Amino acid sequence: MVKQEHGQISVFSAHFGRLSVDRRQVIHFNVCLPPFNDVHDWVIIGTRADAPFLWLQALSQPALALVVASWECVTDTPCPAPPRPVLQELLLTGGEVPEVYVVVTIGERPQDTTINLLAPLFIARRSRLGRQVVLDVDTAAARTPLPLYGQAA
Repeated sequence: MVKQEHGQISVFSAHFGRLSVDRRQVIHFNVCLPPFNDVHDWVIIGTRADAPFLWLQALSQPALALVVASWECVTDTPCPAPPRPVLQELLLTGGEVPEVYVVVTIGERPQDTTINLLAPLFIARRSRLGRQVVLDVDTAAARTPLPLYGQAA
């Protein structure tokens, strides 16, 4: 359940309890993330200063939160630029660059944890729009092992 009051959105999260976030933090995906075909609005919980991992919390489904990480925090591989139509869809202007996140799948053991480099999330903070883009890379990139601390990437 989402309630709005004085520019704040109050949402219940199964993982975090009741949250109050500034409505300007809501990221809208015109094209839903598969397989969540009815979820358009999300909010990022946490900051990169706290830890490399953040949560992408669905506003309309309290039990739905994805672990995400900033692309540059988990790989040295440069992220390909999104196609021009995606940049236009995100309403990016001038030299504005989107933030890029990857979805993290937590494994049973730390070494089984993977990151999805095949379909990163591009987020424009100014316009508060997001888009997942399937890159033209090997589909195995969807299950790239997460480099563990102390191991070479």
